Amino acid sequence: MRKALGPALVATAYVVSRILAWRAGVRFDDEGLSYLWQLLDPDQLRDHPWQSVWYLHTSPPAFNLYVGLILHNFPGASTLAFHLTYMAAGLTLSFCLYALMVRLTVIPWIATLVTILFVISPSAICYENWLMYDYPIAVCLVAAALAIHVFVKRGGWVAGCVMGFLL
Repeated sequence: MRKALGPALVATAYVVSRILAWRAGVRFDDEGLSYLWQLLDPDQLRDHPWQSVWYLHTSPPAFNLYVGLILHNFPGASTLAFHLTYMAAGLTLSFCLYALMVRLTVIPWIATLVTILFVISPSAICYENWLMYDYPIAVCLVAAALAIHVFVKRGGWVAGCVMGFLL
């Protein structure tokens, strides 16, 4: 299998599955902004994102900061901004998962197949369309595993810093 064919097939499967999910009626769910206990008050996050996270850091601070920055910078289109960032995270997760398997000496066509099965799975699509920190954590963990592998094989301070940041 050519080196670029696997990622191209993964990207194609990702795009086609998201279009089909959209046509089937799957929409991004950010209604949890008003009732999820893990999130700080949306008005405070929108108006004072840094101050809210600094003083009320018992909730997940990185996720609350992300929500606050989206609410602050995209006041009329926050749902679209959440959805686009989660889709970017989904594509990143797909490429990192494929790259990690190839680096762990999985046969490339098997890595492609497993990644495509993950990408088109209903659970991946559902978690990608729900405003909760589970999906970003999954992206960070897979990317961190890839960074750890790069750090162990090649060394270097860049891979180590990326690994530490993601973890």
